[in-house]
Amino acid sequence: ADLRRFAQALGAVREADVRRELLVDVARADAANTPADRRRLGVLLDDLRITSRENLRRHAAEPGWSALCAALERHRASAALFAVRDAQLGEVVALVASAWRRPVRLLRARPSDAAELHELRLAFKHCRYALEVVAEVAPKPTARLLRRLRAAQDRIGEHRDTLLAAHWVQSNERSLGRPLAVRLVAQLDLRERKLRRQSAGRAALVLDAWRQWRDA
Repeated sequence: ADLRRFAQALGAVREADVRRELLVDVARADAANTPADRRRLGVLLDDLRITSRENLRRHAAEPGWSALCAALERHRASAALFAVRDAQLGEVVALVASAWRRPVRLLRARPSDAAELHELRLAFKHCRYALEVVAEVAPKPTARLLRRLRAAQDRIGEHRDTLLAAHWVQSNERSLGRPLAVRLVAQLDLRERKLRRQSAGRAALVLDAWRQWRDA
């Protein structure tokens, strides 16, 4: 529970930073937004960044977090962390290959909506971590697959950031003022549709790279 709360607090800092950069760029690109509009938006976003950092510092100072860090340090080299100490390379590669069952199933269904793409991004993350362990096995197909994984993850991540930003704008319409909120949401909707198409396209390229890696 302590680790989960800290991870959520850390994620909130990242989201606040990304949201500020995204919304400031979107607001600046629309000439209809006045300097006063942009200042009002900036103040709200800066307040959110400060609050997220204060929450993170508070969690880091909690006794439970300090105790968890100490426990992780004590056990980081523990033999209990190894399921099979004498595993052969073939067994490791087989485990990495098994991690692809879920993303391959999702890819074959040609995901296109936000929920499907988000699920696929989470699956890609686990596959990439596993694949990096055996990167020297079939180096060229592995490098190609890793490149396409990262490209798909990045674009799907941008898509999700855009959705979260639009939700934030709608939730803060009163503070932003309705005219500014409406303009921001309209621009974010255009961005979301474009990123959704690009995300689906990049994800489709992963499947072909995975087949080449599997065959290799």
